[in-house]
Amino acid sequence: MNYIRTEADGQLAFAETTESLMIPSMLYGFHNTSTEIETAVSGRDVFVFRGALDLLDEERYCSCGCRMHVNNSTDINLRHIPFGSTLTCVVFPHIQLRCHKCGATKSQFISFKADGHRITRELFNYVYDLLATGNYTNKEVASLSGLHQAVVKSIDKQRLLDKYTLDGKHFRKPEQTAEYLGIDEFKLHDGRKFATHIIDLKTGHVLFIAEGKKKRVVYNFIKFIGQEWMKQVKAVACDMNSDFAEAFKERCPHLEIVFDHFHIVKNFNDNVVSEIRKDEYRR
Repeated sequence: MNYIRTEADGQLAFAETTESLMIPSMLYGFHNTSTEIETAVSGRDVFVFRGALDLLDEERYCSCGCRMHVNNSTDINLRHIPFGSTLTCVVFPHIQLRCHKCGATKSQFISFKADGHRITRELFNYVYDLLATGNYTNKEVASLSGLHQAVVKSIDKQRLLDKYTLDGKHFRKPEQTAEYLGIDEFKLHDGRKFATHIIDLKTGHVLFIAEGKKKRVVYNFIKFIGQEWMKQVKAVACDMNSDFAEAFKERCPHLEIVFDHFHIVKNFNDNVVSEIRKDEYRR
């Protein structure tokens, strides 16, 4: 389809061509009846797709078994995937149903709405994928998607949480085994205490976090994960903290211990290059 902006009302008139590319909108149940061009606060054009959303028959029934009636409806505006530099959104009446028997109310289900945001799932996934590349800052992703930085930050937080092997607030055993692990300690907020995290180096999933940076952390991880799971691990990458290396070798002798490149170079600079520089200075 080609679109043409008319001078009269800003409507987009669509003309059929033989070279059109039909792309599914992924907005299931939504029927686009008109499209307008508006201007966002930022000055960018916005394609506003107006229409209606199907109300499924099964949605009309209350949990008590009675058929519900339409109580009211309000227009809902969901941001959608941009077309290049042009932003888009879908606008349609969102229906509220009410049961005349028990008085219960419920809102019409929107299958393509992202949880916790006034955006479509497609836009959520688009932003999620941009953040996952690691090539863009949150500010740049906000500019590309036309979303507020706070929304992008919230999506990024969800992306990071997805990398934790969590069941509620507790770690659970991962469904798949890992071949290569990484372990490192980091300072907590007060700067005087440390915690250690262990990750799957291939997927980036955080498998375990615990306070401290001693052997006990490794012992607790192996006890939590199990020896059968650890048999599938080939190597562990760590810094030159002897506690980590010794603990893994004690409990899992088959593991190869790999020191990361940064700490090897740092150790060489501190203990070799710096000493030679001092000797040469004294000489």
